Amino acid sequence: MTLTDDAGKAPVLSARGVRVSFGGVAVVKDVDLELYPGEVVALLGENGAGKSSLMKVLAGVYSPDTANVIVEGESVHLGSVSHARSHGIAMVHQELNLVDNLSVAENIALGREPGTGPGLAAVVNRKASVKQAKDALEQVGSRVDPRTLVGRLSLAQQQQVEIAKALAQDEVRVLLMDEPTSSLPEEQAQDLMSLIHRLRDAGLAVVITTHRIPEAFAVADRIVVMRDGNKVAEYDPNDGKTSREEIVNSLIGRELTTLFPDKRTEVGSVALELEGMSGGIVEDVNLVVREGEILGLGGLVGAGRTELARLVFGCDPLTAGSIWVDGQKCRIRGPRDAVKYGLGFIPEDRKRDGLVLGQDIEMNLSLPNLGKWSKGGVLSLRQLASKAEDAIGSFRVRTRSYRQPVGTLSGGNQQKVVLAKWMAVPRRVLILDEPTRGVDVGARQEIYTAIDEIARSGVAVLLISSDMEELIGMSDRIAVMAEGRLQGVLEKEEVSQAYIFKLASQLESVS
Repeated sequence: MTLTDDAGKAPVLSARGVRVSFGGVAVVKDVDLELYPGEVVALLGENGAGKSSLMKVLAGVYSPDTANVIVEGESVHLGSVSHARSHGIAMVHQELNLVDNLSVAENIALGREPGTGPGLAAVVNRKASVKQAKDALEQVGSRVDPRTLVGRLSLAQQQQVEIAKALAQDEVRVLLMDEPTSSLPEEQAQDLMSLIHRLRDAGLAVVITTHRIPEAFAVADRIVVMRDGNKVAEYDPNDGKTSREEIVNSLIGRELTTLFPDKRTEVGSVALELEGMSGGIVEDVNLVVREGEILGLGGLVGAGRTELARLVFGCDPLTAGSIWVDGQKCRIRGPRDAVKYGLGFIPEDRKRDGLVLGQDIEMNLSLPNLGKWSKGGVLSLRQLASKAEDAIGSFRVRTRSYRQPVGTLSGGNQQKVVLAKWMAVPRRVLILDEPTRGVDVGARQEIYTAIDEIARSGVAVLLISSDMEELIGMSDRIAVMAEGRLQGVLEKEEVSQAYIFKLASQLESVS
């Protein structure tokens, strides 16, 4: 029997009874999924719901316990990535799979370089490789020079290269995209949504996993929800009846009353003051953040927000300007000095810069706090264990114990560990760069609650976010940057999405 949709089309891919387990624990439980040509499916679920594992089965990355997979009417065994590719299935992974010290062109062509000559003696045609990369980059709207080293690109640019690499394969019929917009600011995420629609219109079956529910409504023809390894619901986002609240309740298995905490009504004195900050692309930025305040920092990609945070924390050198904490002028020559003055910094890429994935929770918590928890250079293991247990409880980290390696935790729980690491010792200022990137809606609510509690304890919080809903929902005031300069600071009553975008696009200014 051949499956068809309501319009009579046969699926390009049908997967029945997919089951995947690790160490005897099932992470995907007898899931069925059909993908049709010219359709976008949004696969939603909390971290650990099984959606990425399901995608990796279809891409040939994981071998399932059981699965009946049919591609264009033919029963197939997707035993490897190359086997899946031979059937027209390509995947863009959430964790970028690029080689930093190779060029963009070399990454896109890796494993299928154009060349002449037999076998291993073939000579790579670099001109053809650059052209191939340029064509693939144009498909995703990227203007990156194909000869640029990938390690020199921003996360957003690297994400575009990853997508271009997948599309450079011959005759892609099914494109699987795991959190493709997680590292992209809003305006580039919109560009990617347009690209996905073009791919759909060209006849591809596209599957995306995403934590951004408005994004799923904007791009998908069908929404499939997974929870605890099961497929629990399927929706038509265009039927006029499906609501965001209904999707959220399916995702987390309970009713979510509100995503953001109530705004703080009172703030204290100035805790952090930046005066004439300059360095790299950042020019002459003046800002103040008060005790108990969350100051949002918005702007488009390349605006200089992350660069400003790195200057404040001493990761990059200042060329001009001063930093004051509680009225004291600080000489910050590196992160060690920043920590000494009571600053904490949660970077955009938690896995690369915020955690040691192979180490356990306890060891990660100790890293910025060794000086406080040691006497005579000797670390108190009893105190460390006690602090780890306290942090797990305070930040509601879901884990077997503080001995669990952080690399085995979900994205949301990893981010909670980063928060706990910096708040295990009292801080005056906490800088957060994209704190919920790649985090599901349930864990996101918990992180927002933790950030709110940190602010209410009197800590000054500088929150960098490309998620407009998050920026507005969490911030007491919002500063907006463009091209390295501060365009203005909006008070609560001035904040609106349109006004923020105008400032970020330099269409308007605040005096």
